[in-house]
Amino acid sequence: MSNPPRPKLTATLLQWALVDVLGLVVLAIGGFYLLQDKTLIPGFPTSTLEAIAVAVVGIGMVFAAAVKMLAEVMSQMPRPGQNPLPGKD
Repeated sequence: MSNPPRPKLTATLLQWALVDVLGLVVLAIGGFYLLQDKTLIPGFPTSTLEAIAVAVVGIGMVFAAAVKMLAEVMSQMPRPGQNPLPGKD
């Protein structure tokens, strides 16, 4: 029984992973202000509305990165009827 092929780490996948990490940082900055009423970066965010906007942008970045990473991994998977291991017929 053969194992399914593993996705390869491509430059595109790595870029979207970095966007995901940045989105988590942005989300943390907004969320920290909303939970603790303190800032992680002095002077940013300055209001609750700004913190909500920052958190929403962070959530959007994480969601977009997750969708793009999933699409990249799915594009690497073999199609039905295609040999999963190139060179081995």
